[in-house]
Amino acid sequence: MIYFLIVVLAIALDQVTKYFAKLHLDGKAAYEIIPNFFSFDYVENRGAAFGIMQGKHIFFFIVTFIAIAIILYIFITEYKTLMVYEKVFLSFFLAGIIGNFIDRAFRGYVIDFISFKFGSYQYPCFNLADSYMCVIIFLFLGYYIYRKIKEIKCK
Repeated sequence: MIYFLIVVLAIALDQVTKYFAKLHLDGKAAYEIIPNFFSFDYVENRGAAFGIMQGKHIFFFIVTFIAIAIILYIFITEYKTLMVYEKVFLSFFLAGIIGNFIDRAFRGYVIDFISFKFGSYQYPCFNLADSYMCVIIFLFLGYYIYRKIKEIKCK
């Protein structure tokens, strides 16, 4: 039950921030939080990460349904054997997938608004749903590497 609540609250937070981004940033210049580093900048992304595969809506729907099905299958079949952190990881990953799916299904694009700049490099805009997925992948890989190192030391 708690993991379902995580998914619902994370999706709600993602959608609320996108709503406010559309309301306050659409058609306006970027709002700088930290000059030349961090800003809010409204972008309508009709593609995938970093704007690749623009306009491939059917592909995104298929991939989204497959990803949701896989995560739900893992939750249902492995629930008792999954560690708490794995359930949390899967919950946030699922929320990220669904958050961006909602945008694609109802708007035809994903709202991105978080922007970082490093010197002359402008990192592509992203949103909370993207953050959920990227952070979870990073944490999962970090924990996996940690476990592998720990196994090697124990041998």
